Amino acid sequence: MMSNFKPTVMKLQIKNLAPVTILLICVVFFSGCFKDEVTKTYSISRPVLKEKSEVLANIKSGPTHTLSSPGKIYLYGKYIFLNEMNKGVHVLDNSNPSNLTEVCFIDIPGNIDIAVKGSTLYADMFTDLLTIDITNPLQVKLSKVTPHSPVPEGPGKNISLSPFGYISHRAAEKFPSRIARNGCSRNPNIPQ
Repeated sequence: MMSNFKPTVMKLQIKNLAPVTILLICVVFFSGCFKDEVTKTYSISRPVLKEKSEVLANIKSGPTHTLSSPGKIYLYGKYIFLNEMNKGVHVLDNSNPSNLTEVCFIDIPGNIDIAVKGSTLYADMFTDLLTIDITNPLQVKLSKVTPHSPVPEGPGKNISLSPFGYISHRAAEKFPSRIARNGCSRNPNIPQ
């Protein structure tokens, strides 16, 4: 009965299974190398550039809009001035406190802080200080713009800039060893 056994058929079947087995092994081992497609979304901010004169010309009573990030509040007569961070100042009618109505919005880009004294609203605009006449809050008028000046200019100013801020020359006269020890240079106009 052993003579009926055909070894050639068995070899033929193993030869046919070899490529399938190799393909199966490759799929199992290399399936971890396939990566999922990952997409990332980026948002790009582009600056909106305007001339300073154009920005200052737009500082007036304008249409109202919704309040998103409130700041300081000031009461002036029957009006409430409510600062919106980096955007401007909302003017609210407070004649009926149970029913506030928004009257107008003063567009002041870069505004962080406000103060009211008399009929004047003081507000910052990035690095400048604005003086605004609010005698009639429905028609405000920009009175003065005070630009930021890091170092006082002109003759006779007795302040010099150090790595730690402003140092008065009088303080330098009073505490010369402390000033020198902190790395500030001496002013040649101050007697030693």
